[in-house]
Parts: sequence; structure tokens; C-alpha cells
Amino acid sequence: MFQFRKFSIHDDQSTMKVGTDAVLLATLASPSNKPYSILDIGTGSGVIALILAQRYALAQIDAIDIDAQSIAQASQNFCQSPWSSRLRAILCDAQQYQTQSPYDLIVSNPPYFQNSLKAPDQRRTLARHNDTLPFSQLIHSVNRLLAPEGTFSCILPVVESSILVRNAQSSGLHLASIIHIHNRPENDPIRTITTFTRQSTPTVEVNHSIRNSDNTYSDWYRQLTSDFYTHLR
Repeated sequence: MFQFRKFSIHDDQSTMKVGTDAVLLATLASPSNKPYSILDIGTGSGVIALILAQRYALAQIDAIDIDAQSIAQASQNFCQSPWSSRLRAILCDAQQYQTQSPYDLIVSNPPYFQNSLKAPDQRRTLARHNDTLPFSQLIHSVNRLLAPEGTFSCILPVVESSILVRNAQSSGLHLASIIHIHNRPENDPIRTITTFTRQSTPTVEVNHSIRNSDNTYSDWYRQLTSDFYTHLR
């Protein structure tokens, strides 16, 4: 079990465990308008959805995944949280998912391995390799489900993020911001968080580091996660 300040997460049955990528995306997803409807694509244990439920007190959040055990565990995590009435875990893939109303915010920490060695665990393979959700299909799904004034945010490694950006821009989505995440200031970025909208605006590009050069957590990361983590203060 992973204990956050206001909720706890069980992830032993989920294909994707609680990790820094999920926490970064959930804390840095920043739509221009306060979202009242949110979709989490590939929710795993549900940690992204739970952090967003804490951040946005009026938002209804749907979390989808193709793995039945992950959805069962996410549903359990949701039910045990203070925001159970606003969270829903749904067993479905993004390509088939239907909604009556588009979403103000869509987030995804998607599978990204391409043409690489598959894990022996089939569930783990599906969660980590994008065979079942290529970037082109992810963007197609986002375009179909995103509200006209909505925002889409995604976290990926640097190379994969550039591929996603090309797919998004060719489909009519515009890159609103790009956040380069470094492990330390002197290192190359390890992750990129991209945010897209349907409106064309100048792209805001920033760099942040999780740790300082001496391996202590940076003030930026401490402040970013202070409402959620219990162990950085």
C-alpha cells in the first residue's frame, strides 16, 4: 500500500504501480479553465485520478483501462477515498470508449514501448507496450472525446513525446505547453509533459528538476507534491 496525505493506494493487482510519472502528470496537468469532467486513459491503480479528484473538488472523473484486475483495484481505491462519489473506474479501451458529454480535461500516462522486447507477463506487456494503443489512435480518441475548450496532457519519455506531438499537431491539436523533467539540473530530461488544446496559442516551454545536484529533492518538487506525499517534508 502507498499512503498519500489524504488517500491510500493499493497497487499489487494493477499492471502499473504508483510511480513518479503518474504523480508528475497528475500534479502538473493544468487546464486553462477549472475542469468539471476529467478522463484518465490507462488509469492502472487510479493514482492519477485520485490526485486530480483532490485538486479539483467539483470534477467528475472517469478512469478507463483495458486490464480487468487494474480496474477492480482502481475501483476499490476510489471507494475507499474521500471522493468516491466523483470517481468511476471503467473497463474499456480508449478506441471503443463512448461518452455522452466531452471532457474538459483528458490525461494519460500511456504505454510507450515500441518494437522492444516483450515482458513474459502478458498483462505487463499490454500496459507498457503501445501495440494496443498506438499514439495515432490515442490522439484520435482524444480528438473524439475532448470538449471544444478542453485540454489534453500526457507524460512520456523525450523521444516518444516528440512522436506524440507530431501525431497531435497533424490531427489539429495545438501544443500549448511542454515541461521538460530532469532528474538533476545537469542531466538531460528524462520525461516530457505535453499539453494540447484545440486553440492555437504560443507554446510555453519550461524545465524542472526533481532533485538538486547533491541528490536532495528540489524545492520545486517538494512544493509540487507537498499536498500529496507524506515523506518529503
